[in-house]
Amino acid sequence: MEVYKTLYESVLLGGDAVQSEIRLLHVFPSTEEDDPIRCTLSVHILTPTLEFTALSYEWGRPFKPTEEHPAPTLEVNDLAVPVQPNLYHALRHLRENEAEGLVIWVDAICINQKNDEEKAQQVGLMAELYGLAGKTFAWIGVRTKDSDVAMATLERVGWEMLLTKSGKETLGGKSGGSEGDGGTEERPTSALEEFQKLTAGAAAGEWNLQARDELLKLVPDLMREYLPGACFPVSECRGLLSREYWSRMWIQQEIVLSSNVVVCCGHCKVSWDVFEAGIVFIMLLMHHAVYGVISKYTNKNGGMVWDFSKWTDSERKNYELLSPGWSAEASALRRLRRRYSQRRSSSSSSTNEFSLVRLITEAHSNPNVRYEVSWHEDRIYGLAGMAADITYLQRFGFKVAYDVPCTDVYTNLARSIILSGGVDLLALSSFTKVERMPSWAPDWRIPVRIPRCGFPWESQFCATKGLHGPENIGTRKFRPENTGHQAEWDDPLVLTGCVVDVVDHTNSPWRPGDVGCRLQPRQTLGYLLDLQNIIWMAGERQKKLENPIYSASDANTALFSMPVANQLQGGTSIPPEGRTEYLANGYLGVMKDLDRNFIFDTRLWVGFRASFGVKFEGFPDPGDMKTPPPIKDSTAEFNTKDSYYNMMNRQSGTRPFVGDKGYMGLVPDVAEKGDVIVIFRGAKFPYVLRKKVNGKHGGMHELVGEAYVHGVMYGEYVAEGPEWQRFELV
Repeated sequence: MEVYKTLYESVLLGGDAVQSEIRLLHVFPSTEEDDPIRCTLSVHILTPTLEFTALSYEWGRPFKPTEEHPAPTLEVNDLAVPVQPNLYHALRHLRENEAEGLVIWVDAICINQKNDEEKAQQVGLMAELYGLAGKTFAWIGVRTKDSDVAMATLERVGWEMLLTKSGKETLGGKSGGSEGDGGTEERPTSALEEFQKLTAGAAAGEWNLQARDELLKLVPDLMREYLPGACFPVSECRGLLSREYWSRMWIQQEIVLSSNVVVCCGHCKVSWDVFEAGIVFIMLLMHHAVYGVISKYTNKNGGMVWDFSKWTDSERKNYELLSPGWSAEASALRRLRRRYSQRRSSSSSSTNEFSLVRLITEAHSNPNVRYEVSWHEDRIYGLAGMAADITYLQRFGFKVAYDVPCTDVYTNLARSIILSGGVDLLALSSFTKVERMPSWAPDWRIPVRIPRCGFPWESQFCATKGLHGPENIGTRKFRPENTGHQAEWDDPLVLTGCVVDVVDHTNSPWRPGDVGCRLQPRQTLGYLLDLQNIIWMAGERQKKLENPIYSASDANTALFSMPVANQLQGGTSIPPEGRTEYLANGYLGVMKDLDRNFIFDTRLWVGFRASFGVKFEGFPDPGDMKTPPPIKDSTAEFNTKDSYYNMMNRQSGTRPFVGDKGYMGLVPDVAEKGDVIVIFRGAKFPYVLRKKVNGKHGGMHELVGEAYVHGVMYGEYVAEGPEWQRFELV
């Protein structure tokens, strides 16, 4: 609009300090709530001494003004500047009680949104800007009757979570003794701190049931003492935490990077620490209300039955009402901010935890969370300010750019990550994309599927035994200034790898669907039969080899490991030396379930039973199996069968295969006979490639997807000294 052009021409960013200049909006105080919003816009150098506030808010859907409903305006530098209604309401409320006015950074006004070069430069300052702001207002939106109730409730229970002492923490040092006597002292810890320790332990695989139960006991006490009539306003809080603000991509780094956040809704303001504690109380309330119902339908081995047909109407209603899905974005933001704070205060934190690819993946792989952006490029740029490796990636060509298509931006990022050593970004790339892109570049407009072998930063697999080195990775025509993909064959990605095998035969795709394999015994049995058939075929190929790939015991091990790609308990891959007990117990538990399901349908099952004695000598008959005990450790108990079902579900979209050499495993369901299985230098997983056309380095290929190959996942194949060659990927 012409008014914006005039405005920005009067306050140009430039001069010697162009890389650190920002505009700030000075909102003048008002005497009445409905007074016009008068402001000035001026240029400042971003330094630690600059005093200003930042605004985090949701832009909202584009507002189309009419004669009856004109766009709200701000008076900025004597110009009538139209703005979105949500921003107008935010500034109108936030200027209250500001005797000297409000100096605030607002992206829609302080950045010339029509200038792509300026946008890119200012986005690069986001981390510094929000980190230096004295305060960040998180504007959720205008008030409603329900929002006032929700804000007051969250503030009340939040304070109690912070003040209620529910545990103790042992501190090193002296406690009443002489210096150096090694004494200790204890300090009381709040309910919130105990919750943080509990969830941190759960994330590390140490779920402390006793600590959980102690925390859950707080819920009815807090309800009785601090909430009128011991009634928690679930619907009101649900409405507040389901607002569109929480699903905006940019708010993640705006809240995470800010040192002092105040949550605002209408006239209500609550500090982030208190608001976060209120969210935690809701999570405890949900667990408290639902835990009893779930316990009612839990089998004696600890396995939870999620068959809602067995639940009463009131149980289903309570569970759906208190389901954490409606607060998923707010809860995810709470966890991310706490993780970032802990990383910032820890000297031993890993860059890997806040790598850009991990931040993007976590934002796009949670099925309960979907973040919204105005431009698809912001699925990257909205998180880049938090990335610990952003400077490193820039050395390999990554840069912020709004003047190129988002497909070019995604391709440029993928190339930068892979060239910097992150080869297993390939595991996140989907074979199907919204529009033409290189096969090796993830399309972040599509929700990320958890790789069948797990996320690279979590997996214990290491197919190349740590053989890294940028000298083994390159591009034929790569230039750092290149911002995206070219014509289809113009600029391939060139990687060094070795061929493991060529796909010779595949069985039916494994697709358990949304309900999962536990509730589909026929499909599950078919999947296991297909895998058994593949193992037999691989065994037949071994007989023709002078040096067989697999030993006799490998066939039995493959029965346990291949259905789940050698993973249990939330995706943790099991090292070779410890996998047999875990995998066998889970597998046999599933077998026993199938035995019950097919007791009246014996044709399939009898054939499956008989095959064990024929093909796998020494393997127990399923009819003689006993219920496997759950695996325990000092702080946790989990049922291996439940984990086995969970990991079988993760393999959805795969199909069993056997190769020309006799290697066996799981490949993407789109894999075909003749596809090549390759291990790239520095990669944790093998990958399936499909030859497209001849090229300078032995032919160009497209990426089909990652694979699980039995017997190569821990570097066994690479240890034999294979021949390395270069592959051009398009």
